Amino acid sequence: GQTEDSLSFHCLYFDDGEYRIKAVVSDIISRPAETAMTNSKVSDPFIIDNSPPVIIQLKTDDPRLIILNVKDALSTIVRLDYQVDFKEWQSAIPVDEIFDSKDEQIKLEFDDLKSGEHVILIRAVDEQGNAQYIRKRLNLK
Repeated sequence: GQTEDSLSFHCLYFDDGEYRIKAVVSDIISRPAETAMTNSKVSDPFIIDNSPPVIIQLKTDDPRLIILNVKDALSTIVRLDYQVDFKEWQSAIPVDEIFDSKDEQIKLEFDDLKSGEHVILIRAVDEQGNAQYIRKRLNLK
């Protein structure tokens, strides 16, 4: 029988979703079967989320504006960062000014960029640390 007092598992082996764990303990290995005791407990529900958010660029007629819809099936979006021309990461905030849902809209405005081609790298992160990256090219006149 199992005599360890802890157990771990790799959540990558499980599909995304809500789970509960049932733990069963017994002292049958140290007592006669007729006096052995068993007890069990079911955990509170918890989420396994190994999937990154989905980033969708919405159409706009302004070449200096990128509007993004960021969605995640199970977890809250907690961050959106972007790089311009492979320089330092910058943080963006949602239109409603707070990351607090599984569906956020973010507007990135690039009014201060010079004419020419620019590469924008965008990273969205959910509360489980899953990240999605997309790259966009801006051709500004």
